Amino acid sequence: AAALKGDGGAIDNRLFTAPKVDFESQPDTLSDMRISVETRLCGEAEDPFRLGFGLQLISPSGERANYISDENHRVMARLLAAGDTKEYTYAGQLGVHFRSINDPQTTGSPQGNELLFGIAGGTKISVGAKTNLIIGPEFFAASPFRSLMTPAATDFEALLTNRLEWTDQDG
Repeated sequence: AAALKGDGGAIDNRLFTAPKVDFESQPDTLSDMRISVETRLCGEAEDPFRLGFGLQLISPSGERANYISDENHRVMARLLAAGDTKEYTYAGQLGVHFRSINDPQTTGSPQGNELLFGIAGGTKISVGAKTNLIIGPEFFAASPFRSLMTPAATDFEALLTNRLEWTDQDG
C-alpha cells in the first residue's frame, strides 16, 4: 500500500514529527480540495493577448501534522494574461493567496496572505496537422506580504516544461 512516510527531526531547536499518511486507510488526504473558476475577460482563444480572472476556493481535507494542509479554508484570486502567435505561446499570472493562518509550521514557512506571480513561455513545434509540441520555461513565485520578497520567505520555482497541444483548428 502506498504511504507518505518520513523521519522526525529538529531544525533550530524546533521538533518536527514524521508524517503518517496511509493512502489505503486515508485515500482522500493527498491534498486540500480546490474548486476553481476561471473566465476570459477579453481576447479570443488564439489571440496574441488575452486577459482573464481566476478564483480558487480551497477547503482543508488533510491534517496539518502531516504537512499536507494548514487546516483552514483559503482563497486564491488571480489576474491571468496569455497569448499565442503562430510560433510562440506565453502566459502570466498575478494574484493573492488569502490565508488566515499566521503560525508557520516550519521555520521560514509563509505567514499570512501571499503575493503570487508567475510567467511561462514556449516555442511551438508542429508535430502534426493540428498538434504542437510546446517547449519552454516556467517561473512561479509566492511571497508573504509580511516579509515580501525576502529570500528566506519567498518560494521560487523554475521549470523547463513541454507539453503536446491538440486543436481542432488549422494553424
